[in-house]
Parts: sequence; structure tokens; C-alpha cells
Amino acid sequence: MVWAIHHASGFGKFFLNGDYVGWEDAVRQYWDTDIPLEEKRRIEARWGGFSTYDFSMKFIEDFGPLTERELVKEFRTEKTVKEIAALAKISNQVPIVHEDLKDVIEDIEPNVHQFWPITISMPRGKTYPEPYYGMRIGQFVDSFRPEQSAENAFQQRKAIYLSSDTKEKTSGLAFSGEEIGARHLWREKKLSKPNIFMSDALQAKIAAKGLQLPKHFQAKVV
Repeated sequence: MVWAIHHASGFGKFFLNGDYVGWEDAVRQYWDTDIPLEEKRRIEARWGGFSTYDFSMKFIEDFGPLTERELVKEFRTEKTVKEIAALAKISNQVPIVHEDLKDVIEDIEPNVHQFWPITISMPRGKTYPEPYYGMRIGQFVDSFRPEQSAENAFQQRKAIYLSSDTKEKTSGLAFSGEEIGARHLWREKKLSKPNIFMSDALQAKIAAKGLQLPKHFQAKVV
């Protein structure tokens, strides 16, 4: 089976309310100084010039690994945070993971996904005490099969598909086992909601460690 992970819609331990610190200035300097010409032309063709939105989408879309200059190094929350789940998201859907979850992912699927340390700062000069990392999922797969899914399990918007975050809807989604192959963590190219998926093996290892994930349900493999 395939497990679909649904992002939380409201702020809390699965979705932190706050903003990046220093990131916009860093990518602007990167743009002005030493961004590769091909990359600059791609962004200019899409947006007409510099776009922080395009840089933020590189965290969740298939544009290749992030450079050191593009990484979010610090995220400051609006309020003091008492608990963060092992997998959460920050602005622009950027996933952050606890070090324990990072270790599980790297153990089962080494050298596939990109991780980097991220500081979770809070008001009054406080810093969240547990180690967290930004994560860019390194695999994008076209395994969703709408024609073999339940009719009421998804909606289509042009070439993109979306589903809701209920167990009933998720269980009606169908994915090609052949396309997924031996992958354990990936994003789908044409299914934008949900947009993080994991294998049975990875889910079992995470559950065995007692690590807390957002809402996640099983879908079917065909």
C-alpha cells in the first residue's frame, strides 16, 4: 500500500506560524551576483524578473537540489512553541523534520533527499531546543492513476489533481506500483493534494519509533 500524508491547514505543531529570517535577502543577493545564467533565464521567462515565489517553489517542485544560498537557515515563530511534530511545515509548504525522522529516512533511502539544519527561533530570544532540519524530497513520480481511482476521490483542475484529507477519499486513490518501484518517500507530479507519499516500510519504521506525523492514510496500489 501507499501512504498519503496530508498537510495541516491550521497552525499548530504540524504547521508553524511565522516567517523566514534573512532568506529573502540571501536569494536576492544570489540573484544579483552568481546565480547560473540558465537558471536566471528560466525564472525571467516565467515571471519577468526576480521572484521570491519561484525560489520558494524550489523546495517542493522538481527543479533539482537547492544550493547553499537558497536554503532557509532560520524560521521565527509568531508565538512561543511548546511542541513540534516530527514532520511539520513552515511557510510555502517547506517541510521540516526532527533529527530522529531524518535519520529514519536516510537509513531506509540514503543519498536521495536533501536535508539541512534549520533554527526554529521564537519571541524573547528563545530557540526551540530540539534539532530540526529543512527537507527537500528528492523524488517526483507520475504514479497516480485517476482512471483506476474512485470517481469521488479526487477533483481535476486542468492537468492537476486534488483530493481531500479524509480517510475515505484517500483510500479511493490509486497508484501504480510499477512506477513507484522501490521508492520510500516521494512527491507526485500530477497530484498536488496530498503531495507527500511514503511506502509501507517507511511508515512502519516511523511508527516503531513513535514519531508524530500529520494526518496520513493508506491508498491503493494497482
